[in-house]
Amino acid sequence: MSAARAEFIPEVGAFAQYIHQDGAPFVSPNNGAVGLHMTWTAFEFGKRRGQVSERMAEAAQAEENLAHLRRRVQVDVEKALRKLDRAETALDSAREQMTSATETRRVTADQVEAGLANQSALLDAEAALSGAQAEILQAEYDRSVAAADLARLTGTL
Repeated sequence: MSAARAEFIPEVGAFAQYIHQDGAPFVSPNNGAVGLHMTWTAFEFGKRRGQVSERMAEAAQAEENLAHLRRRVQVDVEKALRKLDRAETALDSAREQMTSATETRRVTADQVEAGLANQSALLDAEAALSGAQAEILQAEYDRSVAAADLARLTGTL
């Protein structure tokens, strides 16, 4: 933008010239000249003004793109934080389910030993325990993925 505004400044140059000649007796043998040379376009038909306006519009567009990008990054980081929070909650829930399934299996095993329940109830309890273990593994995986996404977005990876 400032480069476009600089085109309004005229180009100014100084010069000095010295000439020594012996060939023509009617001309002084030593001649010197000093002066300023200035180039400035008086009628540019709005070209420079248009360039300044164009650069200002480009700068405004760049600022708007930067603001949009910042908003997008903020939204993505907030989304990743929510995803990580959900994964932590799911992991806590899976751990509680594991505790419950472990206790259910223990109680069912005691009932089978006492003859109050059959072997299929114990197998069901063991299947529920295995399912709870699988849910813990899935929840830990989801938490790790969410943490990696957040680290990637924040640049701490």
